Amino acid sequence: MGKGCNNACPKVSVGGQALIEGIMMKGPKGTALSVRLPNNEIETEYRDVVPFTLRHKWLNIPVIRGVVAFADSMVEGYKCLMDSAEKSGMDLEETEESKVEKFLKKGLGKAFMPIICLIVIIFALAAAAGIYVLASGLVTKQSGFLFAGTIAGVVVCGVLFLYFGLIALANVGGAAFKNAIGIISMFLGLALSIFLFVYLPSFAFDLVDDYIFVNRDISSWKPFFEGFLKVAIFVLYIFLVSRMKEIKRLFMYHGAEHKTIFCYEHGQELTVENVRKESRFHPRCGTSFLLISILVGIFVAIVISRIFPTLTQNRALWVIVKLLMVPIIMGIGYEFIKLAGKHDNKFTRALSQPGLWMQRLTTKEPEDDMIEVAIASVLAVIPNDNEVSDEEIVDSDVVENSENE
Repeated sequence: MGKGCNNACPKVSVGGQALIEGIMMKGPKGTALSVRLPNNEIETEYRDVVPFTLRHKWLNIPVIRGVVAFADSMVEGYKCLMDSAEKSGMDLEETEESKVEKFLKKGLGKAFMPIICLIVIIFALAAAAGIYVLASGLVTKQSGFLFAGTIAGVVVCGVLFLYFGLIALANVGGAAFKNAIGIISMFLGLALSIFLFVYLPSFAFDLVDDYIFVNRDISSWKPFFEGFLKVAIFVLYIFLVSRMKEIKRLFMYHGAEHKTIFCYEHGQELTVENVRKESRFHPRCGTSFLLISILVGIFVAIVISRIFPTLTQNRALWVIVKLLMVPIIMGIGYEFIKLAGKHDNKFTRALSQPGLWMQRLTTKEPEDDMIEVAIASVLAVIPNDNEVSDEEIVDSDVVENSENE
């Protein structure tokens, strides 16, 4: 098992995503999914997947292509994640019951499902009532802690509604319900991301403004405060998930992916020994993309707040503006990642450094059998005659979504 190019390879379009006991790799020849099977063999499945930016040339425009590539990677990455879970022997239907679920089943007996359904309805109605109170203006910002308490109540009831709803779906079973759980989980992840990185920073600033700096106008500092809080939330989130046993193993595959790509780019033969020597920190990583996008978002928010200062004074309007800015921010972040991947100078190294620091959390040193899987996935997508593709592919592992990381 060995392949490489003489001396250093040109930067070809090779990038991937760590999966459950496997790696998905994209390259000039397409997409490959390599998974360690329960019998310890490696299965590599080649997939003839052509990115949207290559199928539709008009989408391959700077900034726009970043948004399209990110969405494309999310969809394909999710499919590969589910396939790797199935191939590796993970039972997607029989998940381990939580302590809460075990306690309720033991205490409720045959009444478990009816009571769970009743709990789901109660929390759904409570969340709906809270939303109505806020939307109708019965409780406003001037209500102080009552307003904050109502919002907190809606969030808590919404989370509990989804939690017990997933328990109900899991106990009913069936392929349709399994798909429903997957869809709900995706929407829950998206909602959580919007809440943590869009709404919460703005809400926290308004609380500080209203109750700490009562007699001072600090509205001009809002983008800075929100930006700092976003970075803090992101780093804390990554740190917490990295402590989970299952995620740690995923991060080890992430490290194997980076090391193998580096080995190929450096022109070394793809062997376990050569790959092990390489760095697990890669400038084109999706972790770098997410962090750079957050930093770009801070800069864009500062510029917009300076041009339109009144926008920051209305929280709802400011949240909407920030949501509308997301595609532009992602597009700019993608271009920065492409630039860092193509050029090695002081500017690109400085640009990549925050993401490389974060990779100390999102990548771990892999085991030899993980490196073997990464090598198999790279060999399946690199050209036999050292062809070079003009299109760079950003590493598509997504840490917003903890499922991909």
